Amino acid sequence: MDDVVSHTNEEWFERDHWRLRRRAIALYLIALLALLLFFASILLDQHRGDLEVGRELTRARADLVAEWVATTFAVSDHALGGLSQLYDAPLARVVKDSSLAPADVEALLAGQRDRLAFIDELTLVNAQGHVIASSAAYWPPGFDVSGLPYFRALQASIERDELFTPLYWSALSQNFHVVHARRLTGPEGDLRALAVLQLNPVIFGEVLERLNMTRGESIAIVDTEMRLITRRPIFGEGDAMDILGTPITEPLTRAFLASGKATTTLRTTSPLDGSERLYTMRRVEGLPFLVVVGEQLEVLLAGWWQRLWLLVGVYLVVAALGWWLLRHYLNRLRLEDVLRRHFVELDQSRRKVQDREARLKALIGSMQDMIFVFDGRGALCLCSCR
Repeated sequence: MDDVVSHTNEEWFERDHWRLRRRAIALYLIALLALLLFFASILLDQHRGDLEVGRELTRARADLVAEWVATTFAVSDHALGGLSQLYDAPLARVVKDSSLAPADVEALLAGQRDRLAFIDELTLVNAQGHVIASSAAYWPPGFDVSGLPYFRALQASIERDELFTPLYWSALSQNFHVVHARRLTGPEGDLRALAVLQLNPVIFGEVLERLNMTRGESIAIVDTEMRLITRRPIFGEGDAMDILGTPITEPLTRAFLASGKATTTLRTTSPLDGSERLYTMRRVEGLPFLVVVGEQLEVLLAGWWQRLWLLVGVYLVVAALGWWLLRHYLNRLRLEDVLRRHFVELDQSRRKVQDREARLKALIGSMQDMIFVFDGRGALCLCSCR
């Protein structure tokens, strides 16, 4: 009966021991998981916040640059407006009477050109597409420009009063230009002439050079034909003239141009320098140009990465400290189990000794002879005499 009770108690203690071990390990793992989720939520919120700050910065800078580009073309519009006023006075005689020498008109055009640094050339073209007068020596009077795309576009569309072209290469000047052309109409709205202003796109790069930029920031102006007008910082070993007209192959930019949206924010790798950036792309309203402002993710998320490694270090320290406490607790449970087993074995040994003594006394008590029992030192332990 005692053996059955002892065996039952042993099983109960064994189950309780393993239950405590499993509970301690489960609490440790749950605490680690909860701490991991807490740190992950903090890092996720901070990551989203840093990216949102980057989006706001790129949007503000893109709006600023786009406004500046629009202002530049507003100045060119003012210059063409001056030509319209000139057309109403001396230029009208040149248009109506081709026998008049255009030298005085060329002088007026050259004066208008020299007033603004970003103007390359100014040209007047009649309704048939022949040059009336130009500040450019490579466009003499009578030169036929009727085959140029901007002339055909304005000639075909009566509703369109002016036209801005993307970047184009002039074989005559051996240079890139941007054309701003305006219809000069008579009192009845009929086309009398075309005022053509060729802008020097290098002016955009010169202005960007004067902007204060942060580390990792990039600003680029691209036309709708995916050709680079200017970019800062300059990539490679060239200067602003070397990168002018560089074709860009980037599917997200092309998709944005095809979408017709005014602005977008995206994350991609630059095809020019290979750096991953957060970009804001913004169309310049009414113009065939796109402003692209980017913040390098490595710089934008530098603070987030520092917080990440800090929290990883804290997590590892807490995990190591928790593991040390868990190990100490499990060792204590193991020692308690060892001591309990030892006490059980001692109790069992004591019971066995008592049983043997009882049997021995019963055996001796049943014998008729005198029996003396001595211990190892010769002392009398038991005497049976009848």
